[in-house]
Order: sequence, then C-alpha cells, then structure tokens
Amino acid sequence: LLLKSLELANKEQKHELNFWISKTDFDKTEKVASVKRIFDDLNIKSISEEEMSRHYSSALSNLRSIECDHQKKNHLFTFAESLVAREF
Repeated sequence: LLLKSLELANKEQKHELNFWISKTDFDKTEKVASVKRIFDDLNIKSISEEEMSRHYSSALSNLRSIECDHQKKNHLFTFAESLVAREF
C-alpha cells in the first residue's frame, strides 16, 4: 500500500508520507489518520482490490489447469475463496 501510494502521490503527499516514515516519535492516532487520508485520496483501497482480484483470477486459472483429483482441488478452491473473502 505504501509503495503504491508513493508511486501515485503528488509532491505534497510524498513529503507527508516520507515525514511519517522517518518519524520515530509520533502520535499513533495522528499518523494513522494522516496516512489513511492520503491512501483514501489516492484511491489505494480500490487499486489494491483490483490487484487482488487480478492475482486471484490468475491463481484460479492456474489451479484449474492442474490435473489431479477434483476433490483435492476443491479444498484448494475453498481455501482460496476464504482468503479473498477476508476483511482488512
């Protein structure tokens, strides 16, 4: 999330992100609020969800191409679905 934010951020946002990265003594609530605001401004959640979906689709495609017992494969599909369904 941070790397994508630094990639997309404008000059002021990069400055603020780097400020919080380098800070060793800080108010946790203030830091979280500041970084979350930048993430929201850059639409990082949506970008991350799109990337997760892309990787998930690729993984399912690869799993489908493996030749093995379907019951064993179904356990892997169920596991993959549980990973994607998690809330962050």
